[in-house]
Amino acid sequence: MKLLTKTILGITLLSTCALSGCRQAEVPHKTPDKAATSTTSHAQQAKSGVAIDRNAQAELNTALAHTNFTGTAIIVRNGQTIARVRAGFAQAAKLKRNDYNTTFEIDSIQKSMTGALLMHQIQAGKLRLNTLLSTYYPNVPGASRITMRQLLDMTSGLALQRFPAPHYVNDQVLVQEFIKHTHFTATMWNQWAYQPVNYVLIAGILEKITGLTYQQLYTRTYIQGMGLKHTHFAFEPGTPDRAQGYVWDKELQQANFQKRWNATFDMEHYELGTGQVFMNANDLYRVESAIVSGRLLGKTATDVLHWPGSKSTYGGGFYHHNGYSGAQGYGYGYEGFVRISPNGKNAVIFLANAQPNKQIFLKAANKLALHYAH
Repeated sequence: MKLLTKTILGITLLSTCALSGCRQAEVPHKTPDKAATSTTSHAQQAKSGVAIDRNAQAELNTALAHTNFTGTAIIVRNGQTIARVRAGFAQAAKLKRNDYNTTFEIDSIQKSMTGALLMHQIQAGKLRLNTLLSTYYPNVPGASRITMRQLLDMTSGLALQRFPAPHYVNDQVLVQEFIKHTHFTATMWNQWAYQPVNYVLIAGILEKITGLTYQQLYTRTYIQGMGLKHTHFAFEPGTPDRAQGYVWDKELQQANFQKRWNATFDMEHYELGTGQVFMNANDLYRVESAIVSGRLLGKTATDVLHWPGSKSTYGGGFYHHNGYSGAQGYGYGYEGFVRISPNGKNAVIFLANAQPNKQIFLKAANKLALHYAH
């Protein structure tokens, strides 16, 4: 047994665990051969509805060459996948490779979906963008000055201090634990600072408004509402297509498939509304396309939601710059990048189950986005 200390969203989570249950755990010493980047046959492409463009495929292959990418990456043009890559292992101990149905934790990309859920309730007249946080959580410091718009834009002046999180009971108890350790800085009010606690509070507000848990609301809106087949919550059992997150070897500059990251039940619940969903690349594209294009909320509401609230260009879970909307997420051995055009038709999506220390996957995604995400 050993003591595990992990910080997420400024929370220090303490737990004891056997070696196989800790966040960084050894797998059997059987080392699989290095996974090679691969694409599918023309017959498979036709069956799945993709339309591979040779130039785009060559650019994607080149962008990922020599990066030791592990995960899936797709380029979408006019709503069709025109290039895609799968590489590495989803479950190295079972020698199971990543494929196009493999799901990865999307981490902070989820905030764009949480923001859209709040805007949907605003459309329904349940609250307004200028509704004060004190309406729902009057015990949050500065709540009488903080609006829903400021939570969405992360200009609330709120920040979270680290704290040892107790065992998860339910979402509202969790939100109160966050509140106990949240402080308000008046000089940062209406100034941008990336603080995930803003979206934890939004998730809690959504539960109070709808009478549903966040998971129920997300499932009703996205999974059931859009017919998603490869999307699930991190704490759900029985998800065979899920990729394991692996430790990145900084010396060899590749994933170490003998060392895995494992998030506990409590850790995943404490990512409420901010990073507790697994998706494959296609499901992720479908949801983000529906959001940014206005198909989910309508164009006017979408434009309001995504209006940049500060010089950071952050608004409603996306950064808006370079002619496209962008979201990214990191954690537990995963990282993901969404770069998508305002009309939702063109996109570059990377989902990886290892986190390079030199941001090589991010750089590749950004380079491709300049050409393919407009």
